[in-house]
Amino acid sequence: MENSPVIVQQETLPDNSILNPEIPMRKKLEVATDVADCLSEFLKTQNLVKYGLNKKNPEKGYVLVEGWEVLGTMMGIVPETKIVEEIKNKNQTIGFKARATLYLNPIIENGEIVGGTMLSTAEAYATRDGWQIEFFSMASMAQTRALGKSYRMALSWIIEMAGYESTPAEEMPAFENSHPSNIDLNIKPDLKRGEKCYNTIIKKEDFKGDKDSPEDILNYAIGKGYAKTVIFHLKSYLEV
Repeated sequence: MENSPVIVQQETLPDNSILNPEIPMRKKLEVATDVADCLSEFLKTQNLVKYGLNKKNPEKGYVLVEGWEVLGTMMGIVPETKIVEEIKNKNQTIGFKARATLYLNPIIENGEIVGGTMLSTAEAYATRDGWQIEFFSMASMAQTRALGKSYRMALSWIIEMAGYESTPAEEMPAFENSHPSNIDLNIKPDLKRGEKCYNTIIKKEDFKGDKDSPEDILNYAIGKGYAKTVIFHLKSYLEV
């Protein structure tokens, strides 16, 4: 009776093994290479990379926070964000300061993280100096920037392996200037053109997507999260 060949099975490590200090560096790099290859393709197909934010090198890509969150989810990371300070000038709120913390294997009690392995923590600001003009948008951007910073400290090397810059897109100065809602409200609008735009988007005239809300239409056209701000500007133009 002939001896059967011995089949040696290769050990398959989970993606988040690259965060385990007990795993040898060589094995972690092998896993990280696979993760980066998979991530790079996903970010391209989902349009989670912004270009043109670096004037000297406009071809360089900067990943939006949503893309960093995808990577974090792949790693089993759970984020926590909090508004830690309201920024005031002469008793008027002009911005917010937020803190974001990343946890691996978090301990959650009553819906709150009370323990676990903390990977990184970061703070960031958002004020009315930028495109945000409403409280909710300033608070949201402060948390978004803090989240991007915390992901950068923990996972920037994987983003670079995927072929992108290690700075989150929202941290680039040119990000606000490239924002679709960055318009000058002091310019007198063309009311006829504005009314047509308003009727098309807000009232959905001449639009066949009956199942889509105005915000859905805008989110699809210019990116998730920007619709409310654009609608605010349109309503301001038409004084409605």
